[in-house]
Amino acid sequence: MESKSKQILVSLGSAVLRQSDIDNFQDGYWLNDSCITFYYEHLVKTLLPKDSKLPKIVLMDPSAASELIYSQFTGDPDQDELLNDIYGPLGLHKTELAFIPVNDNTDRTKAAGGSHWSLLVYHRSANKWYQIDSMTISVTEQSKAMSRNINYLVKPSETPIVESVSGCAKQDNSYDCGMYVLENTESILTEFIKQGGKSEFKIDGSILKGVTSSSVSAKRRQIMEIIGGYIEERRKAGQI
Repeated sequence: MESKSKQILVSLGSAVLRQSDIDNFQDGYWLNDSCITFYYEHLVKTLLPKDSKLPKIVLMDPSAASELIYSQFTGDPDQDELLNDIYGPLGLHKTELAFIPVNDNTDRTKAAGGSHWSLLVYHRSANKWYQIDSMTISVTEQSKAMSRNINYLVKPSETPIVESVSGCAKQDNSYDCGMYVLENTESILTEFIKQGGKSEFKIDGSILKGVTSSSVSAKRRQIMEIIGGYIEERRKAGQI
């Protein structure tokens, strides 16, 4: 029989949560890949119905994003074809808006490495990458590497610039970076939807003015309630 600690309590899209993952949403804990994947899947489910008339939007799995930092499109047909096979299904070449969580892990052998999350957003109509970081205003090496590698997949008409968004809130502790990624993603996505997905959509600090340390704390509590709802659904279905 599966131990309680390893039992899957939530399954949503590509995301699964066990108790150890859920505990990370408590105050004072750093979010792992599973936490971010779960909330991204929740946003897709609740904000992006399949019959949506919006332009294509991608919320990338952080594990896939981490691999892309190390992937190199070299011009070698075999190598590049393999990477296209892996990432092609995401449809990045047709994407108007892509949200990519970036981890500062520099050791590919450590799947759970790194100590900081930031957000990289691609906007095709603006032909820009936007870095939104709750600690620094400088464009990081991870953001540069990520945008450089993904450019091959998004196929922009011209090489996009990478711009750090000023005016976004900064964390006042060492553990809330992942929560800022979730809050910033939801704020931008919600505003993009509100504006009807127009190409003139502008990403700047004004969209993120509602993201604060207080809103991040409240978001932790809200997500725990959301998780509770998904757990109850599985319980009623006899899945746990």
